[in-house]
Amino acid sequence: FITTTKGKILKTYNAGETWRELKTNVNDIIYSISFADEEIGFAAGWNGLLLKTEDGGENWKDVSRFTDKYLRDIVFSNKMNGLIIGGGGEIYRTSDGGNDWKLIQSGIISGLTSIPVYSENMSLVLSSTDEVLHSTDYGQNWQRAATGSFTPLTKGIVKSNGVIYIVTHNGILIKSEKSIN
Repeated sequence: FITTTKGKILKTYNAGETWRELKTNVNDIIYSISFADEEIGFAAGWNGLLLKTEDGGENWKDVSRFTDKYLRDIVFSNKMNGLIIGGGGEIYRTSDGGNDWKLIQSGIISGLTSIPVYSENMSLVLSSTDEVLHSTDYGQNWQRAATGSFTPLTKGIVKSNGVIYIVTHNGILIKSEKSIN
């Protein structure tokens, strides 16, 4: 899947050789897609856009607008537990497969940009400042840490040994000093 501006979602059926545009009936930017299982997926975007599919992405419907802020990233760790992040430091968590989303206080007001990992024991969220949010309880409570980069954080990964690598908006690669395992 690829998301674009003007509510477009593209899907490939042949490993990227060709792409087909799927109908969403929205005109907002879509930033991220995540699937809870093979059939049920969600797409998050501008102005609180949240779309849902129940047929593997063939059809999408606008299910909820519980905020007017942008929703930058969405991740499901399993069929029931998901996380959405976005503008104003907003974090939303579901434990019922996306039927209800609960606002969780992040403790910061800057925009959130990426969810490198979301699981029962460890979750990380990156911000548009230089802060990383860390949770060990499925995203119910968050602790803050600054990277010292003084630039927006864009993407990150956690290696199997627990070391975190983060890329900033300026292309700087940051490696954690300690493992989070």
